[in-house]
Amino acid sequence: MALPGALALLAAASAARALDLGHRLPRHLGHAAPHAPWLALASAGWLALGCLAAHLARRALRGGVVLPRRAARSTRLLAYGLAAASLPAMAWGGVKPDLVYEAGVALVAALAAAALVFPEPARALPARAVAALDLAAGNALLAVLGLEAALALHARVDTSVLYLRHADPASVRLARMRLAPGSLHLGDRVNADGYHDEPFREARTPGTARLAFIGDSFGTTVVPRARNVAGLLEQGLGRWTGQPHEVCNFSIPGVGPPEYLEVLRHEVPRFRPDRAVLAFFVGNDVVRDYGPGGACRLYHPEAWYLHAVLRKLALMARPEGRGTQGRVPAPDEPTYSEEEFLAIERDRLRVCRDPPDDEQAGRWDHTLGLLGDLVREAGPGLVVLLIPDEFQVDDALWGHVVEAAPGGPQAYDRGRPQRVIGEYLRRLGAAVADPLDALREAARGAPVYQPRDTHWNARGHQVAAEVLLAALAAMAGE
Repeated sequence: MALPGALALLAAASAARALDLGHRLPRHLGHAAPHAPWLALASAGWLALGCLAAHLARRALRGGVVLPRRAARSTRLLAYGLAAASLPAMAWGGVKPDLVYEAGVALVAALAAAALVFPEPARALPARAVAALDLAAGNALLAVLGLEAALALHARVDTSVLYLRHADPASVRLARMRLAPGSLHLGDRVNADGYHDEPFREARTPGTARLAFIGDSFGTTVVPRARNVAGLLEQGLGRWTGQPHEVCNFSIPGVGPPEYLEVLRHEVPRFRPDRAVLAFFVGNDVVRDYGPGGACRLYHPEAWYLHAVLRKLALMARPEGRGTQGRVPAPDEPTYSEEEFLAIERDRLRVCRDPPDDEQAGRWDHTLGLLGDLVREAGPGLVVLLIPDEFQVDDALWGHVVEAAPGGPQAYDRGRPQRVIGEYLRRLGAAVADPLDALREAARGAPVYQPRDTHWNARGHQVAAEVLLAALAAMAGE
């Protein structure tokens, strides 16, 4: 009775999962969620498995289930199938690799059950073909695992960005994304700590105030040090107060809130600043929470160094992926192709979804939690500069990216990110500098973003610095 009972239990569990996923499907179809087809596929797979398992349970009660004669080979083929089910998750999983992998597993399990219910087609397969498939799949799997192991070992001693995985811990991401100390970047020498700034000194100069500026690529790209928002802030504070100021630019390209928190906790305190400024980019700083060990699931693309290396090499092979290679671009020089730029902006549009879908709501919860940690870590006087995405400033770009967006234009609120983040930060006691309106006004006269780049040009940095200075002045007058 053990086999019929196990099969009956499998049938019940599969049917329950199919109903659970099917119940969610209408809502996701209504939101035009890109993962809705995978939700339907997973539900169909579990339903098929449930029906087949129920049929096998009935047959097992009468002793009619014939197990494969070559159990070892059948087990290996099933294992290959489950491994192959991870490929769609890596290729098309996007923000829902768990769901895509579940759909693959459900379909593979349903095919295995079908082979037991209808054994004749399986037995009709040529024995040599099955043996060749077994050998080829086994060797391919061993080759992939061997290459992954070699890359993992090399990644332990090489801090190259080539091995960067999105889900790596903040400390690892900082090590891989940090600028090379002593190198030239935008015509300036990178300091010994890997920052686009003059050398940091632990000793304070008497009579000189010190601020820490923490951010991402907005503090390190397009314009030289003296013309980015951190450099302009240092100059403006000196003129406004009549007191010398140092602004230590702790910006690192390609990082986000988890890394900001890491820098604030472990690097900033050594230099004892009077105040901290956090530059938060709404376009990509609303980040995903991979959860404890979540990114280590083997079907998740971010668990594999092989995926990270291939993705980076593919990006570097494209002209738009190489960017400006640390040099100052010409004012009219685009970084990305039109197609690549619009793809980036359409992807970032999700941050304006109102209300957010389930996946984006999880990102918001995680990000607001990180912002709360940043406010508590920085203490009184933290100022948060909210950097808008270009589609929030450029009316034509907004119309272009929202017209074909899932759910239609009515599903998006252009100013929602600033409103949600600003209200949350003010409740926690942090000051907010929001240059969105000032950038929109300035953009009527001349561009404030580098063409097809997503970052400010020199004019955009100037406008943002003026708004930030005004916020600091308002705090000083309280």
